[in-house]
Amino acid sequence: MAQPVLLGYIIDYFSAVNGVTYSQACWSAAVIEGGGNLSVGQRQLVCLARAILRDNKILVLDEATANVDLHTDALIQQTIRHNFANCTVLTIAHRLNTIIDCDRVLVLDAGEIIEFDAPYVLTQRKSYFYDMYRKTGREMCNHLIQMAKEANLTRYNTMEVDGEDGEDEEDE
Repeated sequence: MAQPVLLGYIIDYFSAVNGVTYSQACWSAAVIEGGGNLSVGQRQLVCLARAILRDNKILVLDEATANVDLHTDALIQQTIRHNFANCTVLTIAHRLNTIIDCDRVLVLDAGEIIEFDAPYVLTQRKSYFYDMYRKTGREMCNHLIQMAKEANLTRYNTMEVDGEDGEDEEDE
């Protein structure tokens, strides 16, 4: 069964977010059962739109951006952060930037739990998770750690900067 309203919502939403204008023909495009006439990436966007419309309180994402380009990946991540900020989001991902600002990360290896904590905390421990960062190369590693730090500071609303402990100097 075709779902033109849902497809229209997706078109309008992603047009507004990324500034791309889509043809009116997109509005009348039929989505066949199971999304068989859509690419994998397009089906992922439809699933995301459905979750937004349902106002889910729990969202499970299994490699939600695995079949999309980096620009669309960033767009999806922005959408998830905005629309599901007050939800429980369980994310299964291989791309580190996808989970860099999550509250907690559970690292598995061969089905075994290796570690569990906030991404920034794990990078400070020089953990298994940190080693995954390191393998991305120096520049990307530093970028990811900075992103994790910013997310951590925002989450806990602290004033810590560049390793300072945030203690005020005495005025006396």
